[in-house]
Amino acid sequence: MTAPRLTTVNVDNGAPVYEWHIEVRRLNHYGDRIEERTPMVVVAATRYEITAKVRAAFGATYDDFRRFWSHDWTLREVREVTP
Repeated sequence: MTAPRLTTVNVDNGAPVYEWHIEVRRLNHYGDRIEERTPMVVVAATRYEITAKVRAAFGATYDDFRRFWSHDWTLREVREVTP
């Protein structure tokens, strides 16, 4: 199975861009257990950009009462790529 790939890159300043191999985790209603794991590859310049892309792609929601996001991610591998 090939991991999905998010490749929208908007780098105008010549900053390095990286190919991040991550695992997206969907948490349960209480945020104390991982319900699903999805491997994917994201091309982004920073980890903040990855977080925004993952939240948008998976429709992540924030629980104000329990204070956690429905999805998060963990890094598996990263490589520098030419944009």
